[in-house]
Amino acid sequence: MTSLVSRMLDAMVDGLEPLVRRRRPRRRAIVVDSDAGFRFFEADRKGVRQVAEGEPAARELRRLRRAGRDAVELRLAPERLIARTLQLPAAGREYLAPIIEHRLERLTPWRPDRVAYGYAVAGEAAPDGSMGVDFLATSTEIVAERAERLARLQLAPTAIGSAAEPLETPLRIDLYRGGRDAGRRRLRRRVALALVLVFATVVPAFAVSQWLSLEAETRLADLERRLAVKRQVLRTATGDTAAESRDLRLIGGKVPGTAAMVMVDRLAGLLPDGTWLRELEIDGAEVRIVGWSADAPALIPMLEADEALAGVQFAAPVTRDENGRDDFDIVARWVAREAPPADGSDGSDGAGGSGEPFRTGALP
Repeated sequence: MTSLVSRMLDAMVDGLEPLVRRRRPRRRAIVVDSDAGFRFFEADRKGVRQVAEGEPAARELRRLRRAGRDAVELRLAPERLIARTLQLPAAGREYLAPIIEHRLERLTPWRPDRVAYGYAVAGEAAPDGSMGVDFLATSTEIVAERAERLARLQLAPTAIGSAAEPLETPLRIDLYRGGRDAGRRRLRRRVALALVLVFATVVPAFAVSQWLSLEAETRLADLERRLAVKRQVLRTATGDTAAESRDLRLIGGKVPGTAAMVMVDRLAGLLPDGTWLRELEIDGAEVRIVGWSADAPALIPMLEADEALAGVQFAAPVTRDENGRDDFDIVARWVAREAPPADGSDGSDGAGGSGEPFRTGALP
C-alpha cells in the first residue's frame, strides 16, 4: 500500500514539476568535473556564466544557494561514464525501471549494488513498436569520491550527470533519478500535504452524507410502515377487506386450473359410454359423482388415471337395479384445489363465484 501511494505521488509530481519550473525557473549551480579539478558555473534564464575557481567559487555558489538556489549539478567527464542507447518494446514504457534494473549486470562491469545509473526515453516509438532509451551509468565509488570532495567545500550535489549535456538546460539523465532534488522533494511534500487535506475534508463529508442518507432511508421506511398500518385500519373500518377477499375468491374461481366447469369437462371426457350422472357436486377440493354405469368398478381406475384427481373411492356400496345397471356413489379429491387461496378462504366458490358448492341437478 505504501509503495502504491508513493508511486501515485511520484506520478503527480512528474506532471506538476514542469509546470512549476516553467512558472518559476530556477537558477542552477553547476560543478563540472575534469582531470584538472572542478569548474564552477551558474545558470539562469539569462544564460550560463563561469564563476571563480576553487574555494572562492564554492563560497559564491554557497551564497547563491542560500539566496534560494536549489539545484547543484555535478557533471562528470564522459570518460567516467558508460553511455548506451537501448532498444526496448514501446509497450514496456511504464515498466522501464524494473526492465533496466534486471539488465544492469549485462550493461555495466560492476555489481548492481555498486552502480549509479539513470535513463530517459529518446523520442517517440518507432513504427516497429520499439523505442530508444538513453542509459547512463558509473560506479558508486566514482560518485562517492567526487561528492566527498564537494563536501569539503560545503556543497552537496542534488543531481549527477554527464558533462557532455548542454549546460544551458537541466540534466536530462540524473544518476540520482531526482531523489536528491530539493525542489522536487518540496513539491512532493506539498502534494502529499494537499492530498492529506483533501482526504481529511472529503472522507468526513462523505461519511456524514452517507449517515444522513441512511437516516433519511430509515425515516422513509418507518413512514411507509406507519402508512401501511393506517391503510389497513381504514380498509377494515370501511369493509374493503371483505370486498377484497370476495374479489380474490371470484378471481380464483375463474382460473382455468381451478374453475368448476373445467372439472365438469374433464369428467365428461373421462366417463365411458354407458355411464350416466344424475348428480355432480364440487365442494372446494371434494368432488362427488352419483349415477348409473354398465360397469361401475371400472370407473375407479379410469378416474385415478387423471392427474387432477386423487383418493378416488366409492362412498357407498354399488347396487344393481332392475335394468342391470350399477348404481354408484364415488368421491375424490380435486388436486388443483387442495392448496388454500392466499387470502385464507376455502376457495369453494365454484363456477359462479358465489361462495356456495357447485351442484348439478339430474343429468341425462
